[in-house]
Formats: sequence, C-alpha cells, structure tokens
Amino acid sequence: MHDNRGRMQKLEEWFWVFSDRKGAPMSNETEIVYGINPVVEVLRSSKLDPVCVFVAHGLRGPISRRVDSLARQRGVLIRTVSRRELERRCGSRHHQGVIAVVQSARQPEFESLFPPEPTDLLLVADQVQDPRNLGALLRSADFAGVKAVVIPRHGAAGNTPTVAKVSSGAAAHVPLIVVSNLSNALRRLQSSGYWCYGAAAAGGVSLFRLRFNRPAVIVVGAESSGLRPLVSRSCDELVTIPNYGTVESLNVANAASIVLMEVRRQEAMSPGHPNQC
Repeated sequence: MHDNRGRMQKLEEWFWVFSDRKGAPMSNETEIVYGINPVVEVLRSSKLDPVCVFVAHGLRGPISRRVDSLARQRGVLIRTVSRRELERRCGSRHHQGVIAVVQSARQPEFESLFPPEPTDLLLVADQVQDPRNLGALLRSADFAGVKAVVIPRHGAAGNTPTVAKVSSGAAAHVPLIVVSNLSNALRRLQSSGYWCYGAAAAGGVSLFRLRFNRPAVIVVGAESSGLRPLVSRSCDELVTIPNYGTVESLNVANAASIVLMEVRRQEAMSPGHPNQC
C-alpha cells in the first residue's frame, strides 16, 4: 500500500508538472497517449510500459470496463479526473475520456533492421510533417505488417500524442525509427539486400506492372512536394499508382496503403505461400 501511494504521488507529479506543452510529450521520462483505441493498444502492448491511466468522471459502458480490465491486468493505476483537465493536459478535445501516462520507450535503433529477413517490408516517410499524416501512415503500416517505419530527424513530424491518436493504436506496435540522413539510410538498406521503391505521383512504373523484389522498402514523400530529389534518386525504382479520375493525387497514407497491400498481394500469389490465392 505504501509503495502504491508513493508511486501515485510520483505519477501526479509527472502528470501535472511535466505536461506544460499541449500535444507534446510530458517529459523525457513519460509521454501522454490519449483516445480509446490508442490507450487500449498501449495497455495491450508488451513493448510499452504504461504507468497510469486517467479516466474522465462519469465514463461508463463497455469501453470503460475494457480499459479498467486491461489496466488492472497490467497492474496500472487508474485515477479519475474531469474532462476539462484531460483536455487541458493533452491539448485536444478528442481524448474520448481517457489518457495514459507511458514510460518513454527506448527509441528503436536503425541497426535493428539488419540483417533483413527475406520477406521484410519497411515504410520510409520522407519529410511528412503533418502528425495526422504520420499517424495514418503508422496505421497503414501496422495493417500491412510492416517491420518498422523510418523517418528523418529533421523536417518531419515526431512521435507526438496526435500521431498516436490518429494511428488508432498502431503507434504502440510499429517501431518508429529516426535517422539523421534518409538518403544514406536508404543506401545502407540497399547494401544489406533491401530493394527501395519510391512512390511518385507520376513518371514511375505502373504499380500494376511492377514486380516487387524482397525484402522491400516503400518510400513515400510529403503530400505537397513528394519525394525530395536526392531521396528519389536513391531508390532502385519509382512506382506510380495509375490515376483514373480527375484529382491529381491521393493522401499520402492512402497511397502508401495501396502500394503496401500490392506488395502483400504479390507475396500471397507466390507459389508455396500459405495464403496463396
């Protein structure tokens, strides 16, 4: 009982003292994750260490019971606070009545991608600055079974509570790896056996005509500017999704989803694959 009180006091200090910046991590030690699905996935993930869950007064129903059950299974403390306080501390009205305080995980290393397995699939996001787009990319990556998402250290959105919320919990499962130089990272991946495919709005090989080699890296760029020239030249091949309509391009996460699932479709069609169609 004494240990729990001491831990609760420390958690309160973390929550109320270190969450000064709206929408940003609380401190170097802890981060805020908000929203029902993200919090549930945090509680389910063996990779993360949730230390406390803050629930809004009056939250009831199956969702509340699920959060409560998962938190108790993990030995995570639960505290009830007002919705206004939750909104003030996470910087968003879309917390859905629940916030988790998570011990900051050790950042995954780029070296963890080596040596590659034959069927490894990676997603690289070149200067995707909107955290909502990065969150959507993480969700697409998780759905496609991507091993990791790689982003540059500068000129890109980081792993913020908004990213976790938009990812619908995928941020708890997909490693987000930060590198200093994206072009150098692509060359290093290529030298170890990865094939790098850049998604281009125009000028690439049609997605429906390209046969992907494995292990594969799919590289996507920012919606407004696409891939930077040096990053584009670092790819083994550029691929374009055929456009049958009038709009010029797709949202970056939608485009990534289509390309990633085409890689998986080709994999499923290969002889001897357990999911061969």
